[in-house]
Amino acid sequence: MNLKDFQEKYVGELVTRIKQGLRAEEVNPHLPLQHIIFKSPTGSGKTTMLSATLKNLADDFFLSDKSLVFLWLAPQKLHTQSYKKLKAELEDTEYNLINIDDGLPNGELAKNTVLFSNWESLNNTYKKDNEEKGIHKGDWKNKATRQGEDGHNLTDILNETRNASTKVVLIVDESHHGFYSDQSQKFIDEVVKPVLVVEASATPKNEPSIEVPHKEVVDSGLIKKQIIINNNLENATKGKAQQDILEKLVDLSLQKRSEIKRLYQENNKDINPLILIQLPNDSEKMDELDYKDREKIEEILSSKSITYDNRKLGIWLSGNEKVNLENIEDLDNKVEVLLFKQAIALGWDCPRAQILVMLRDIKSDAFKVQTAGRVLRMPEAEHYLDDRLNAAYVYSDIESIRIETDTDTDTSLVNLIKYQHSKIREEFANSNISLPDSVYLSRVDYGDLRKDFRVFLEACFNDYFDISSIEDTKKRYNAIAEKLQLEDSVLIKPVVADEIVEALDDLTDREALRTVDFPMSDTNVDRIFNIILKESIHPFTGFARTRSIVYPTLKDLFASADIDELTMKKAFACSKSNQEKLKKIFSNAIDSYQSTYQRELKKRRDRSEIIYDWSVPQEDIFSDNYHEIKTSKNIYEHYYRKVDASDAERAFEDRYLEPCQNILWWYKNGEKMKDYFAVPYYEMMDDSRTKRKGFYPDYIVRFNDGTIGIFELKTDADTSPDYKSNKHNPEKANTIQKWFRQHADLGIWGGIINTRYKSSEFWLQADAITHEMALDVLSGKEVIFPEVEYNYEKWKEFSLK
Repeated sequence: MNLKDFQEKYVGELVTRIKQGLRAEEVNPHLPLQHIIFKSPTGSGKTTMLSATLKNLADDFFLSDKSLVFLWLAPQKLHTQSYKKLKAELEDTEYNLINIDDGLPNGELAKNTVLFSNWESLNNTYKKDNEEKGIHKGDWKNKATRQGEDGHNLTDILNETRNASTKVVLIVDESHHGFYSDQSQKFIDEVVKPVLVVEASATPKNEPSIEVPHKEVVDSGLIKKQIIINNNLENATKGKAQQDILEKLVDLSLQKRSEIKRLYQENNKDINPLILIQLPNDSEKMDELDYKDREKIEEILSSKSITYDNRKLGIWLSGNEKVNLENIEDLDNKVEVLLFKQAIALGWDCPRAQILVMLRDIKSDAFKVQTAGRVLRMPEAEHYLDDRLNAAYVYSDIESIRIETDTDTDTSLVNLIKYQHSKIREEFANSNISLPDSVYLSRVDYGDLRKDFRVFLEACFNDYFDISSIEDTKKRYNAIAEKLQLEDSVLIKPVVADEIVEALDDLTDREALRTVDFPMSDTNVDRIFNIILKESIHPFTGFARTRSIVYPTLKDLFASADIDELTMKKAFACSKSNQEKLKKIFSNAIDSYQSTYQRELKKRRDRSEIIYDWSVPQEDIFSDNYHEIKTSKNIYEHYYRKVDASDAERAFEDRYLEPCQNILWWYKNGEKMKDYFAVPYYEMMDDSRTKRKGFYPDYIVRFNDGTIGIFELKTDADTSPDYKSNKHNPEKANTIQKWFRQHADLGIWGGIINTRYKSSEFWLQADAITHEMALDVLSGKEVIFPEVEYNYEKWKEFSLK
């Protein structure tokens, strides 16, 4: 590791403090938990310094007489980046590095192990009881932490580790994400039980033990000297015709990129500066508002010959929308502009990124520290003679400096989700099945406002402006104008101009020194108005459907006061005061509408049940919560199993289904969608009422002899019937057996199969139709089926052979 001088200095301090903390714990184990809070600015190389700290501890022979393991926790996917980085940097040491994504080790952690994970893989708990699955509110939810059939989880592993007199040290990277939440503290107290905690963050919650001054990082050349917001915006607007602010910001960023590129060339540097353009909506998925902005940006860039086809434009969004990202971090990479949402705000390093375009979301006009941090690093970790190259440039439509650091509750930094497709194998294309009377209880609440909401919106609008009894257009206008700002001189957009930020992490809220009054173009007015309207209908969603109802209503109401459509939209797009009043009107209308809405929902629920003939879907999609498992008999070309699949499911698939010579194919059923097979039944509720539901059995199996097996896998189904996971077994068991008898001519058999805790043997419910009975039916023999009477104490031998 080639450390900067300041890094060497603070690594030395970290090593000293860690050794002191561990020695103090050895002398007096009853001391309060030792905390070392390491504060270091964004871009200072916190991960590198933590890595060097571990290396120095090993080189110091400090670990030679100590039995320690390290649990390294970070938010989102950052732990994987850290694991890869430390894997290279610590390869010549005695540390054993493990990424939890690759699976947990067996038994205790060996001395000098460093186990990497993220909070999202560990500290989730169930929010409510699930009687069917034996889940209690507050139980650990993740595969790595919950109590599974084999007892193999992080809780047990760390207990075994401590029982072997090995102590756990917790290292928390980016501790402002996740560490301070009640859930994380509960996890640390109950599961980790460390003897020492090392926090690292640019913005820790508590007073730091060790702090790296921002000036020392800048002086080292690692990060840029300053961030300049909306450089040259004021001069660029003087004497110019009205231009859409989105187009203006993109234009200025492209001009700045050309200037920076030229300066690099003059300094004999083969560096291609990168512009990052962040789409404004703060949600994870693209919606109709995002697509409008994206199309507009792509149109502007295309006019400048920056396209995906010529590889000058890249995109990084959730799902599979990733184009031209290969080697994008290379200093001479061809990509000039990268479109993104929030996905790259944390932990992504691309030192050639020097310009950021941030369109504010109406929900938060704050300056996101972590996002701006992506343009802080210097390309070659050193400053240049021309200070224009030592600055980062941000172009944004913010009107003041308001800082928003990413907190425990921030949902903007999301995991990228990828989807994996699979379709039926060609050899099984003609052996699909048709199962009658499958049920789908369709969704009845799409979260959208209905047409009858118009009456409530109109009434609350008239009440708010006290114009219910006023018909005269002029008087209606005057009444509205008393409460809303409608003058053109007021409805302008102030935007920060040439604001200089020195230390990003220490930045506090402040009014801009200089702003430009920016007239909003019709395009931008429409964009902002739509975002405000979307916020106003909360808690209802379904914006596309809802807008078609509320927008014409608002337009007609304002037209009744001789206020045209553009003036109406501009009034709300340009005035925060007006926005709050609009939200108040909607809030009143939605409150009045709720009882009517609930009555309509009940009617829709009564019409929600669909009965149909079901076949295995020709194709299915799986998220990255599933990983591919090699099989020879699954009906799909690629079988994706849930990452947190139970050990019973794994055993059933691997030991029963795959080796069985009598099986043609098997299918793992899904839940709660029309694509999956379900039998209708009534579930008994605690108050003795029943609720119509769909029972989705786990497995459907096609046998070579023509029979069809349908199986619901249960663990401990032979325990007390009021045990939470078994509570509804009787309704499900009886329902599936009755369904089998109704359609016996199809040669169907199976039902609930049960395995006891840690057992590899499965048992079939005693009243079930068996394989032999189904085969006799297909052979034309007369079969007497047992009475349908599920008994949790009675089981019979189960075999697929």
